[in-house]
Amino acid sequence: MATQPPHVGTIGDKIAIGHGIWINCLNQECLHRAKVDLAALAERYGADLPVAELMKRAVCGECRSRWPRLSITVAVENAPRVIPKRGTE
Repeated sequence: MATQPPHVGTIGDKIAIGHGIWINCLNQECLHRAKVDLAALAERYGADLPVAELMKRAVCGECRSRWPRLSITVAVENAPRVIPKRGTE
């Protein structure tokens, strides 16, 4: 098992590209899942906070588990919509 959470950028990176983060508890008796408020974290700790550091600090809101019993899911939520230009017909 890894001793450090994987590096997947910073909180600011995730906000800029429209990604959301969910923290998942891997405790089989809990399995709680919660969406992270990235804007609030960026305001409190700075947008340059690495996601790996967030994981080291994170605690399950239900059973109080910590890394490595927590995992993250990074999902596209608010990515800029890109519409390809149509060719001439």
